[in-house]
Amino acid sequence: NVDGYICEQDFQDAVTDMQLRLGVTPGDVTADKVLVKGTQTVFRNAKDSILQKVAQDTDAWRESSRRYKRTVFEAKDWVKYRRSTRLLDTFLSTFDSGVIRALWFDILVIVGVTSSLLLWNHGVEDQWFINAVKGMDLGESKAAIEGIVAGLPALKLPLSPFTLSAPSLGLLLVFRTNGAFQRFFEARALWGALINDSRTQVRRGLYYLEDPKDIEENARRTIAFARALKLHLRYDADKDQVAYKEFRDLLGKEEAEKLLSATHRPCQAMADCTNFIRSRKLDPLAMQNFDKSFEQQSNIMGACERIFKTPLPLVYTRHTARFLTLWCLLLPFGLYNDMKGSFMLIPVMAVITAFKLGIEELGIQITEPFSILPLENMCDGIENSCTEMVRRNT
Repeated sequence: NVDGYICEQDFQDAVTDMQLRLGVTPGDVTADKVLVKGTQTVFRNAKDSILQKVAQDTDAWRESSRRYKRTVFEAKDWVKYRRSTRLLDTFLSTFDSGVIRALWFDILVIVGVTSSLLLWNHGVEDQWFINAVKGMDLGESKAAIEGIVAGLPALKLPLSPFTLSAPSLGLLLVFRTNGAFQRFFEARALWGALINDSRTQVRRGLYYLEDPKDIEENARRTIAFARALKLHLRYDADKDQVAYKEFRDLLGKEEAEKLLSATHRPCQAMADCTNFIRSRKLDPLAMQNFDKSFEQQSNIMGACERIFKTPLPLVYTRHTARFLTLWCLLLPFGLYNDMKGSFMLIPVMAVITAFKLGIEELGIQITEPFSILPLENMCDGIENSCTEMVRRNT
């Protein structure tokens, strides 16, 4: 079923069905073993495929939800951000959090380990196991089995190793999230610089270009570079279709197809704009000023590519993930005595895991910033401001 379980009768029915299909005699022991093994493999693969599909669905949701994190604030949003009920409202929406929803499987694993630990230790300490064995008819081996069961240990750890290692884990998580935020902040600053430089280039067009058509062409090609860079830093499945529509609306069908055929579209868009300005035969001072804009755009593009193609060192992120996972998996063994074996340890571990792993998940979410930055809004802002400058001043 969807949980990956089958009942014994279903399994035997599947074996019998296989026997009938292959014409195997039910009394053939060798053939029966082969069939049972084959049927087990089929069901095991089915279970694995279910778990794999669940993981794939979670990853697909996580990636598709990134576009809803592209937040743009206006005045009313800042008012809501400062509201007096923000803490309560945020707390009540915990289960709607994308971080919690992305971590459901990890939290479930920790809860499963904690539940198994409680059942095992209560079975040993409260003599559930030994009482169960005493009630069984095990013949002559009963005494030996009772001795083995009576010697089973309770699984516990002292809390001091977790107390000593918690500061180190905290430092790793702080460095991890700080490094991710620095990348996010730098990416936003670079796009802020691109917005300013795009407006400056259009303003220079108003100053140095005389023909209104040339001024408009300069603005369109400036906007095209920003949109080409946006799509260059994204990996959406429909980005080619989006690119064609945006470029066609800006430059026309022929120029759009030429730009789309380029391997590096932002470079091609910049080259097209450079060639256009050069063809206007401007004086050296004007060309020098335009070249400053092109140089700035090239620097911004290179810095964005550096962030996009270079993750935080994998040795650091992997060590943090391993340390954090092991720490969370073993923590219920250390908390068992402090909580006196209470089954409240299960929700306590769920909360601790959600917040500890949530810090690591935050770093994962913002390490690659371009898919959660509102680049569409920034490009629209560039286009709106630049086209208005041209429209009102030509």
